[in-house]
Amino acid sequence: MSKSLLAIFIFSAAGTGIGSSQATVLVRPANLQGPRALQKQTASAAIQYYLQSWQRLRVAMEQNRVDALEPAFIGTAKDKLTETILQQERLGIHTSYQDRAHDLQLVF
Repeated sequence: MSKSLLAIFIFSAAGTGIGSSQATVLVRPANLQGPRALQKQTASAAIQYYLQSWQRLRVAMEQNRVDALEPAFIGTAKDKLTETILQQERLGIHTSYQDRAHDLQLVF
């Protein structure tokens, strides 16, 4: 990853405000393809896991800790985030991510 790509990623991920507040989460009606209704407990667990993944990403980027990505990220996403964190570490920088809003729709 080049320095210019890293800078773009940092710019797009960094928050502009000072302080942190709870992110706004909008959950759209589920798009179900099967015969069963989405159980409330399943929907809640999926949303909670999704938000925890974003918290893990924030910690990983702010503290340059690849281990903080576990177990929320796998495959190509984890590989690219790991490379970004290692690049940040080599450059002596970190990313400050501020969680603003999420617009979700569960698809099964």
